[in-house]
Amino acid sequence: MRPDPDKSYYTAYDKRYREVYKQGVPHWTANPSDLKSIVLTIDGFLAHHRISADVSIAEFGCGEGFVSVYLLAQGYAYTGIDISPAAIEKATERIVSYGDRGLLLCTDLLNITSFTEETYDVGIDVGCLEMFVTDSDRQLYLNNLYRMLKPGAPLLFCRAAFDPDAIEDYIDTYDNWLTIAKQDVDMPELRNAYKDGTPYPIQLPNIAVRPRNLVHYEQELEHAGFEFLKGRISSTGVQATFEVRKPDPEDDDDLYEDY
Repeated sequence: MRPDPDKSYYTAYDKRYREVYKQGVPHWTANPSDLKSIVLTIDGFLAHHRISADVSIAEFGCGEGFVSVYLLAQGYAYTGIDISPAAIEKATERIVSYGDRGLLLCTDLLNITSFTEETYDVGIDVGCLEMFVTDSDRQLYLNNLYRMLKPGAPLLFCRAAFDPDAIEDYIDTYDNWLTIAKQDVDMPELRNAYKDGTPYPIQLPNIAVRPRNLVHYEQELEHAGFEFLKGRISSTGVQATFEVRKPDPEDDDDLYEDY
């Protein structure tokens, strides 16, 4: 699915949400087993970094609020940020019962200016980084995350697009990426959404995604100032999960050693 001509290419995600809803599903969500896997990954991340319930967690690219509900139910102070008005509307419906402990913001993470430096104790990205395909956009996104996190804050990237043979040409425009990667964003594919856990076939518009391998992820994250902690590849070989942290000059304890 291509973006509107007068909008940034990654706003095509909002168009996809709307097209999915037109087909009769209340949410575009992954397979329930995938959602369970995401929860287990987040649980392990929070436990390893000893994250208590009195901290502030930001989710970058929160989508329809699945992670929002999970973290709020655990007692965390949560902020979810996404560029899609359609997704934020769904997420708002999901978290209304949690009152002012949950905050949702519909804004562009490449142009976000409403936050002071070092606002959040923890960051989570579930499949957001991959939506930025140009080198400059990816670096700006990571720079903004770095700025918004407190020193020492851990950051989880969960289910990022992975390709061991990822294209490493310098990508300066959206059209440049489509030409080099040969990604088809015009033809939708038949996929399953889920209604109450039951598969529901829909025509899912394809969106431009830029995968990388772990070496290249590590390089661009370290270029943004993060300390790369660990990474692993999914059993399917098309996704990766990795953890970084924003260095803390006053932290002398090696609490974040790879394991």
